[in-house]
Amino acid sequence: LEADPDASLTRVYQVLNRCLCANLARMDVALHMTFNLVEYLGDGRFAAVGLHLPMLVYRRATNEIEQLSSDGMWLGLLDDLDATILPQLEFALSEGDLLLLYTDGIVEHFAGNEMFGEDRLEDALRANANEELDRVMLAIVEALDAFSSSPRDDDVTMLLVDHLGVVATPA
Repeated sequence: LEADPDASLTRVYQVLNRCLCANLARMDVALHMTFNLVEYLGDGRFAAVGLHLPMLVYRRATNEIEQLSSDGMWLGLLDDLDATILPQLEFALSEGDLLLLYTDGIVEHFAGNEMFGEDRLEDALRANANEELDRVMLAIVEALDAFSSSPRDDDVTMLLVDHLGVVATPA
């Protein structure tokens, strides 16, 4: 980004992948990671590249959850990622909509043979969408804990964005 501040999301993702692959090769390990690179474009518009779990958008106007899936490639899997396999996903939030990014430690948490799953995550998001953001995330963790008291074996990480609409700047 310092070398090319105007680099596209796709280009940033390609360079990030190349650096990761070089370091993995230097350490002689074969790993990869799911990853979405998301950019806020302004006016509620976003762009994303990569491949990770679906992003969830709570649409306040309809009280519905929309799943947004990127169709890219994981980081570290291939040395060189051609732009053709990194399509950019573009989407917009309306005022009051929420965007939730999360890790698989939430949806893949088990109670016996059953996973918490996306349906329970969506239910917890929808049921608490009118709360403050920290309360929404806490409610999701509480739903996860109520589902299963077994120890978590993966991280539980979330990023929740509330689109406030146009914010007037003082004159």
